[in-house]
Amino acid sequence: MRLKIKDIIFILLLNVLFIVGIDFILSFFNEFGVESIFSVLIVLIILFLFKFNFKELKGNKNFYFKDIFYVIVLFFPLALLGRIIAPKFDNFFVNLYGLIDINSYFVFMILSILPLFKEELLERTMQIKLSKTYGTLITMIFLSLNFALLHFIYFDLFLGIVTSLLIFFASFILVSFFEKTRSLFTIFIAHVFYDFLIVMQIYLHLNNILFEYIFWIVYGVIFLIFAKMAWSRFLEGINKNKYIKPYLSDWIFLVIFGFLPLIINLILRKGL
Repeated sequence: MRLKIKDIIFILLLNVLFIVGIDFILSFFNEFGVESIFSVLIVLIILFLFKFNFKELKGNKNFYFKDIFYVIVLFFPLALLGRIIAPKFDNFFVNLYGLIDINSYFVFMILSILPLFKEELLERTMQIKLSKTYGTLITMIFLSLNFALLHFIYFDLFLGIVTSLLIFFASFILVSFFEKTRSLFTIFIAHVFYDFLIVMQIYLHLNNILFEYIFWIVYGVIFLIFAKMAWSRFLEGINKNKYIKPYLSDWIFLVIFGFLPLIINLILRKGL
């Protein structure tokens, strides 16, 4: 086995906490958002206990502004495809989070910042461990599979499949750019900014269809202008760490890791 036992325990522990939901575990805190603060602290404590080197999340500099922009550019085809294939997702999203006016949309995004940071901290920490051991391509496939299944919508099979496939490929982009920059804050800011754009697109879709068309036209033009440069940067990230052939025991671990969110959710749903 190429991956050390300590690292396997470390990755699985972080992933199980993510799947089960640290926020849910801490839900006895009444003030909204307090549980998110504690959940980030719990993740940081675990990283300290396992002696994780935080310098590996810093990169050569704190922010790579071009890479943030290129991530947003490459997300365009996935965002548009999701809008075309599953337009009912917008109503599902609004009803799920109780968004009723523009103010509630902005409040939602502000309150989402800490959970998004925790999400990226967990994902990029696991990515570092995996990519050092197996290379970028294998890490990209299995980390993205795990991340996509974490977001699977179980009570609507069609939405679940569509959103998970889109998230799977979106994760490819995040993994590649983190491989290139090794900057947690670059990926985090790109993730936050993209989520903000999509939340605003959902608002426009449900409240002002003309401005939504303008949104897609502007986003599309930006994509056409910068797609080639963004794609070139994406390929640089993929080639960052060379493929390292896993042993049979490694393949077993990777498959379990990739499907772990699905396995745990099915167990929880059956009440076992």
